[in-house]
Amino acid sequence: MARRVLIFGDSNGLPRPEIEAAETYPAVLSQLLGPGWEVENHSEGGTTTRKLFHRWQMVSRGGEVVVIQTGITEGAPRPIPWKLRQVIGRLGPLKKPIVKWLHDNRERLIRKKAHFMTPPEVVGSVLGHWLGAATAQGSVLVVVAVPDSVGPAMETRSPGAEQAYWVLNQHLQQAAGERLLEVGEIPLLSDGHHFSVEGHRRLAEQLAERLNRIPLG
Repeated sequence: MARRVLIFGDSNGLPRPEIEAAETYPAVLSQLLGPGWEVENHSEGGTTTRKLFHRWQMVSRGGEVVVIQTGITEGAPRPIPWKLRQVIGRLGPLKKPIVKWLHDNRERLIRKKAHFMTPPEVVGSVLGHWLGAATAQGSVLVVVAVPDSVGPAMETRSPGAEQAYWVLNQHLQQAAGERLLEVGEIPLLSDGHHFSVEGHRRLAEQLAERLNRIPLG
């Protein structure tokens, strides 16, 4: 029987205009692991750790390998609180000029005070709860750290992103311990935060090495 691998990632686990489905790290990982493994990709763009946890609750049968790759969306500095962003989305015709103003003033607002979709300590708390629940079901977990660096475009658009991701990784480390896969620097696209084709392959190779060390049974 093939060993089941469930991947819960953000938009980096999905195809993009520059990245074909077969080039994403879940697809490459499936190729590297071979026929003894069954890889399921449950990634979702623009998601949160909490939403991925709820998705895991719906699809898990226990006893599988669970790969969690999240935090890039939640950990990026933003100009306004996430709840206020949701309010603006319901303002009808007023939404467009407000969004334009926020876009034009994004860097200045972030430098004045950065906001996050989910505070890093909350991401760590949700992750810890998820790891505990999955471990209790007999699953083996691998948590992918946020890459060590971002590209210039990301740092320009979201000043302080690299430092914010460093802080987030500390909370991931605290929650995951030895289950954290520190990926180092990953090659990125020109947007500065999505994996390039080489980046996807590099992450898939690191995951395959980690998963192949998991004892059978």
